Amino acid sequence: MRICFLLLSLLLSLSCARQVPSAHMPKVPPHPVRQAMERHVANAVDAGDGDLEVQALRRAVLEHPKDVKARTDLASRYLKMGFPELAAEHYRLAAGYAEDPEVYVTVARGLRAAGMATEAVRLLDKFLAGTPDSPPAARAWSGILHDEVGELAVGESEHRRAIADSTAPRDYLYNNLGYNLLLQGRSNEAEAEFRRALELSPRSEISRNNLGLALGSSDEAVQHWQSVSGPAAAHNNMAAVHIEQGRYPEARRELNLSLGYDPGNDAALHNLALVSQLDGLPAVLPLNRSVSRWKKFGMIFGGRRNSNPVASPLLASRQD
Repeated sequence: MRICFLLLSLLLSLSCARQVPSAHMPKVPPHPVRQAMERHVANAVDAGDGDLEVQALRRAVLEHPKDVKARTDLASRYLKMGFPELAAEHYRLAAGYAEDPEVYVTVARGLRAAGMATEAVRLLDKFLAGTPDSPPAARAWSGILHDEVGELAVGESEHRRAIADSTAPRDYLYNNLGYNLLLQGRSNEAEAEFRRALELSPRSEISRNNLGLALGSSDEAVQHWQSVSGPAAAHNNMAAVHIEQGRYPEARRELNLSLGYDPGNDAALHNLALVSQLDGLPAVLPLNRSVSRWKKFGMIFGGRRNSNPVASPLLASRQD
């Protein structure tokens, strides 16, 4: 009986023994930005694994970390593959080892292509401040980058410095200075620079187009545009200038001439719809000229849906 009692007591004590639960840490979801970056890097690595050029450049960078040529080439390759963040990182590393102005220009151009123009111009500014005898090409690119970030006064100074430091006149340097002046609204000064560029390179389409824009609503502007892109585009460009100046009857006259040469000119049709939207008069096509029914429909009704109308001229261009 006593033995039965002891067995019963033992069973009860075992059944009442406390179980200590094991610690359980809740799973914290990964940070979305970090997760996206990790995925981006992994994708880049995966993409590079199948690219023999990337593999070779990676090996070169690992074996010689200060090889700026290998780094900029790898950065350029990543940029073409669609990985601007990785490209920018290698451009930054290359700049840390670089001493040659050409490398800094390459890095600045790469960062600009990666959508980081502000970082590019700051990096180039820092280099030029410590290297006052840098070549004109570096100054020219500094001017381009300052123009792009809206620092036009500094850009003008750099363009002029590039011209002064150049051992021989270069048409693209004068064109880029003219482009800067055009952005500042100084059309007469810009015209003079474009004319200098054309004296050095009479066949430069970019300088001739820009001169047409600087000349504005003069007959000479049409002549310059026509020599480059034909009469339809030339008269459309003139129409765009008139539209920006609020001279709608003159714009309609130029568009009538443009569509007379080319009834299907998309830019001219767009501008005709735009004039109709701005002056409230019908979009009338030239007599004895025709375009497809659907293009005409899109021209008239598509233009009226545009809440922020913009003319379609030939835009000013810079020479990189």
